[in-house]
Amino acid sequence: MSSAFDKLFMFAALGFVGLLSILFLLIRKHGFRVALIVVLGLNSFLLLTILSLQF
Repeated sequence: MSSAFDKLFMFAALGFVGLLSILFLLIRKHGFRVALIVVLGLNSFLLLTILSLQF
């Protein structure tokens, strides 16, 4: 059960990063783009941290 929950969490997190990436491509305002870059960087760091803790 734990493994299934981990996979579900990873798919949800990757989907969230993908959604933010699509928003980044659609938004033209500079301030929002900077904010999305920061959020994408933090999410990527958290995903890599979670993956490194699992293995």
